[in-house]
Amino acid sequence: MAMTLSAAFVTTSAEAGLYVGIMGGSATTDVQHSSTKVFGGIQIIPNIGIEGAYTDFGGYRGASANSMSLSVVGTLPLGDTWDLFALWGTTQNRTNNAGSANHNDMLTGFGVAYNASKNLSIRLQSENYGKLPTDSDGTSTTVSNWGVSVKFMF
Repeated sequence: MAMTLSAAFVTTSAEAGLYVGIMGGSATTDVQHSSTKVFGGIQIIPNIGIEGAYTDFGGYRGASANSMSLSVVGTLPLGDTWDLFALWGTTQNRTNNAGSANHNDMLTGFGVAYNASKNLSIRLQSENYGKLPTDSDGTSTTVSNWGVSVKFMF
């Protein structure tokens, strides 16, 4: 099995590429907040990549709320300039209400990308981060985020 996986990565290494990006958008926690996201990843093969990200949801009940995530990104090319993509992974959502709390959940998302050049794409995407940690009053809020990002490929 190890030899098979090694062979797969050796044969696709010429297609692999690193990327980084930044996103601005809107997160829904208790109310709408401006959000930011910084992400980076590797395109293992043309249609599959792995992406890590830090997302700041802008706030939750007067405190900070953010997330660290790791996901698999699948891409469906629609010609040379447009792609559809979906992501699925895990996220650790954090709040800083009366102390710091964490909640691990599933991350899902989808979007469309315009490939402006070989090294630059602009993405419109929507993401669901699952729930924030439960408050002292027993409330557990679901977090969603959408925005526009710029992705730089190396």
